[in-house]
Amino acid sequence: ALGAGPPSYSTSSFEYDGTSWSSGGSMSQQRGQVQSNMTGTQTAALIVGGRYNPAPTFGLTATEEYGGTSWSTGGPAPKQLRNANNMGTQTAAVNAGGNSANPSVATNNTNHYDGSSWTSATNNSTARFDTALFGLQTAGVMAGGFDKNPGSNVFHDATEEYNGSSWTSGGNLPAATNAAAASGTLTAGIMFGGSQPSAPGVVGTTI
Repeated sequence: ALGAGPPSYSTSSFEYDGTSWSSGGSMSQQRGQVQSNMTGTQTAALIVGGRYNPAPTFGLTATEEYGGTSWSTGGPAPKQLRNANNMGTQTAAVNAGGNSANPSVATNNTNHYDGSSWTSATNNSTARFDTALFGLQTAGVMAGGFDKNPGSNVFHDATEEYNGSSWTSGGNLPAATNAAAASGTLTAGIMFGGSQPSAPGVVGTTI
């Protein structure tokens, strides 16, 4: 669990051993709205972006890496991001979608991380944020998400699959969902929680 809501953002991290939670090392950068901006394992994790108060710092570029006890500084993201999403490992990660520094603008940018720096990759098809990402850099999935247009809020049910160089369409979700958590592989994934316009609001659905 990372981050907290305004007005106080957090540097805290916590570790789970299958039974209980304990405190882990503190990040150097306070972050909120990081959602799925983290990927990897308990001993080799990565976090990037997020939101930090006060305004106008609506998006961060800071990357930090976790070695199991403490966080260290990684290569900065090419642009400010919040509500973006990561998948893969600490040394082969993908970051896709999210909000730019302007909180009303969704992006479809995709970037790769090699353990030290970020590089641009092929954009996904639809600009959106709060999506669910899972899998690896060479076999990953983006599903659902949200886009805020002037005068309307758009929930997405589209799925895109990533092979490390390009995105292709996958099967649609049973219901448009944003801000869900996800785990698994391209051919065996699970997505749970989030919010849906038809519910309305927060749901406990597992897909």
